[in-house]
Amino acid sequence: MNRDMKSAIALTRFGLGAKPGEIEDVKSGPQSYILAQLRDPERALIADPMLVSSLQAVQDYYGSSKKIGALKKMADAEEAAMVRKMRNRAAVDHFRNDIEARMTRAMSTDQSFLERWVRFWANHFTVSAKQARMYGLVGPFEREAIRPYVLGEFTDMVLVSSFHPAMQVYLDNYRSIGPNSRSGRANKRGLNENLAREILELHTLGVGAYTQADIESFAKALTGWTIEIGPDKDAFGRVVFRERWHEPGAKTFMGRRYADLGPEQAAAMIADVSVHPATARHVATKLVTHFVSDQPDPRDIDKLAGEFSRTKGNLKSLAKAVVRLDNAWTAEQAKFKSPDDWVVSAGRVLGEEDTIGRNASSFMLALGQPVFRAPSPQGFPDLATDWIGADAIKKRLEWANRVARKVGNRIGALQFFDEALGPLVSEQTRQAVGRAESPVQGLTLALMSPEFQRR
Repeated sequence: MNRDMKSAIALTRFGLGAKPGEIEDVKSGPQSYILAQLRDPERALIADPMLVSSLQAVQDYYGSSKKIGALKKMADAEEAAMVRKMRNRAAVDHFRNDIEARMTRAMSTDQSFLERWVRFWANHFTVSAKQARMYGLVGPFEREAIRPYVLGEFTDMVLVSSFHPAMQVYLDNYRSIGPNSRSGRANKRGLNENLAREILELHTLGVGAYTQADIESFAKALTGWTIEIGPDKDAFGRVVFRERWHEPGAKTFMGRRYADLGPEQAAAMIADVSVHPATARHVATKLVTHFVSDQPDPRDIDKLAGEFSRTKGNLKSLAKAVVRLDNAWTAEQAKFKSPDDWVVSAGRVLGEEDTIGRNASSFMLALGQPVFRAPSPQGFPDLATDWIGADAIKKRLEWANRVARKVGNRIGALQFFDEALGPLVSEQTRQAVGRAESPVQGLTLALMSPEFQRR
């Protein structure tokens, strides 16, 4: 395989797509170019004073909610409605700012493997803006619980994500109370198993490696962890541990007894399952599926699972192991791009303004992958069968044509191919696109070509 081909693969399969001139710039050392992106963890961060923290988002939303409740008690329905409208509008503004910052980073960064790595883990630990209360939290979750940890220890990412306010709210653990706790006995409020189940099924062990009894024990250990949205003004908006909500006593989980150490009980369980062999295999399978093929080679899974276990989940080492998989460097473009992948890779060549402008939220919804709004805690799917339906392709064609009408007279289809894919484009596709009746039609065909639809 020549260097131009390896350069194109490095930028499209491991990264988010080539920017103009990148294929030429990278060809002297495609693999080393990718690995160099793992040297500085701070390059994964987004620091923007326009973006609010999760603490500020919680304080704004639930502070307004308390004010709405007080106004209702005073029978001031009109003022309550106005405060609710302002609260929801502020949450939506925070949400849109985070979407814009995320898309801008993806389309402009020269560290696109690192950015893809961030997006993989953000999807692995999905929180979704399915309700208004989540709008201001999904962006901070990625910035606070994912980006700082993507080159660190997997255990740390599981711990931080599990106790982040976004995850606590999304999976309702912040309202879970142990049935035999002081508050549980007094108020008869119940246990919520959502967070426990998703940590085990989705974030760590995977399906089949635990029992219902394990879920119940883990859920009880997680009780007490909540968000202070009550009378404690000093802690308002922060994640806290309430002893009176915590299910008391030692608990048996995954065949091991855990003493009741209050806030440390659930953390000890998380630390153990985060380095479990089943977790290593679950994570390895997802990584090979994402970076290599919808039908992952068991040998590749074994390699990554082995690296995960050897390093106890060191994510920088795991990223290096992914890059060094031989199957990840084959010329075959085995992965069908999700809408997000496809749009971002187009924007990296054509420019953010001409592809998404400030309308990312609306058109990504139309394409079936709304930013920060995955349909479930499983995140967005990663298989071609989930994205390749007739209606989905029709929506892509409409978007491609709309973009081509804006820029088709500025950049030709063949130039687009050279910048975006280089030698990955077949001569047959080049000839077909070259026969287009107009520049707009040509660029539309290029955006819809099999080679640009895949990575």
